[in-house]
Amino acid sequence: MEEAGKHGRTMPDARAYPVLADWELEAAWWATQMELQNRRLPCIEVCRLMILEVTRMYRQEKNVVNVSPPDVGARIVVVGDLHGHFSDLAHILRENGEPQSGPGGVKYIFNGDFVDRGAWGPEVLLAIYCLKCKSPDCIFLNRGNHEDQQQNLKPDNGFVHSHCIRAFGADAQRMYSLCKASFKVLPLCHVIGKEIAVIHGGLPLDPQIRLADIDAIDRRRAVPVALCGVLGYPRFQKVVSKRILITGDGEEVPAGKKGKLLERVGKTRHAVVKFPGYEEEVLVQLAGCPEHEQAA
Repeated sequence: MEEAGKHGRTMPDARAYPVLADWELEAAWWATQMELQNRRLPCIEVCRLMILEVTRMYRQEKNVVNVSPPDVGARIVVVGDLHGHFSDLAHILRENGEPQSGPGGVKYIFNGDFVDRGAWGPEVLLAIYCLKCKSPDCIFLNRGNHEDQQQNLKPDNGFVHSHCIRAFGADAQRMYSLCKASFKVLPLCHVIGKEIAVIHGGLPLDPQIRLADIDAIDRRRAVPVALCGVLGYPRFQKVVSKRILITGDGEEVPAGKKGKLLERVGKTRHAVVKFPGYEEEVLVQLAGCPEHEQAA
């Protein structure tokens, strides 16, 4: 059974797991703010319960969440790609204030990529989750491509094998499993006042995509990076050459020829394109707009 709790939240049955009291959230928030000075987090059980609470909050949420426009004198601050930089998060909160509803208040949309790269990923994640538990109507979270096991396991990103071990010690694997489960339920897009869409990685390049299509995605899975590996374009995206191009074996591809993207070259704007009727692929630089992608 569930019952309505403070702030209109639906509270889980106590038999599922204990609910954090308000004083525990305040203590957890204070401890998290002091992390850089004291090198400590809230106790492991409080950390666990915060992750579980956020997971429960978002489990039934839609992919696309509508957010009311701010009240007169209030603001909505969109924060992107913290990547484990706790000092950046602390600076943003100092500059804009802690979340608060009503006139003069501030709400936050954290637009994904909370962890990886920066060493303080667990602290950043738990600080954001603590804020969500404290002020659920003022904090909104989008999933980014780094809220995903494929990214978290990469040695260069460090979240699983370095940052979580530092933060949680012997409990690192268990705590990461909870983090991973919470990532899969985070929404994909927030729409402010039916006018502004906030989504990690930008709007879809296909002009036919609608919010209903995003809402229909099964987000409770790994990020399908293999299908979206060319500068955010899907593989096999159709492109049009806007000038004469030369293939690897010297053949000319005329302007106006249609082809398909095969793969991205590193983290550049260059990609490999296959044009029908030509044996060799062409290395191109991408340019254009969603309605008419072109290969430069």
